[in-house]
Amino acid sequence: MRSIEVRDVTRTHSALIPSLFPGARDVKATPAMYAAYEGPALIGFALLCSPTGAEHPAYRFDLAVAPQMRRRGAASAMLEHVIGTARTLRAPSLRPLAPVDSEIGHKLMARFGFAPRRRTLVFEFAFDKAFDHVDIQHHHLEVSGRLPAGLADEPYRDNAARDLSTLCVREFGILTRGHLEACGEYPAPNADISHARAFRVNGVLAGALGIVVRDGIAAIDPLLIAPGSRNTWAFTHIIHSTLRRLVAQGCTRGVAHIHEDNTSVLALARRFRVRQVGAASLYELPLPYASESE
Repeated sequence: MRSIEVRDVTRTHSALIPSLFPGARDVKATPAMYAAYEGPALIGFALLCSPTGAEHPAYRFDLAVAPQMRRRGAASAMLEHVIGTARTLRAPSLRPLAPVDSEIGHKLMARFGFAPRRRTLVFEFAFDKAFDHVDIQHHHLEVSGRLPAGLADEPYRDNAARDLSTLCVREFGILTRGHLEACGEYPAPNADISHARAFRVNGVLAGALGIVVRDGIAAIDPLLIAPGSRNTWAFTHIIHSTLRRLVAQGCTRGVAHIHEDNTSVLALARRFRVRQVGAASLYELPLPYASESE
């Protein structure tokens, strides 16, 4: 096998980013792009994304490797190059652009010393069964007078102060793909975002739920609860209001991603007779030398 050479191709190949790296459409700053060559053959691409604004300071990366090259060192060569570049740029740490859910990906992360930071479980559940449970809880809120006056739900949109986006970054470190999609950033003929809602009390954001329905299945992402509304009526009301609309329009199945350390939401989800259908881990590699002063 010939040696693998990695080159910066940001200027010549950046037009390929949307097709090779769909998740990079969430990135605000133009990423750096690298290509791996074995002799004259182009065998893969890598992306390195720098943070902007209020995003988490970690740099993020992604790899796209030709299937026949996955066991020939292309991914390792590109990741080694990306790590070296991130160190040169004094990145405090490095994360994959998206959580890793494949065996090959987990092995690659372990080989380079990445540590799992958070594990996300993927659940599938029936809305009609979930609604029955939440409806009882919501009834208790209503009869006890615990729903605030001035409560209104609106389409999932930022206000002038970008309150939704600010809360999403606070909770997840980035503007998630689900958030941007619910905001209408990725219009598609088969995607219905009309069920995604923001809930405000006298104009102040209490929470929101991003939902995109495709082929009768609703993907839930993200669930946002403002700090001042936690452990109150907000969670139950947001879920109840949204499920009621979905069930009324004939959507009875959904998929949700829940962080493994979010024990309260996991406990509630299991009451809905959910079925776990997958899992993914967010990894991070600290780069201590890059953060040291000269």
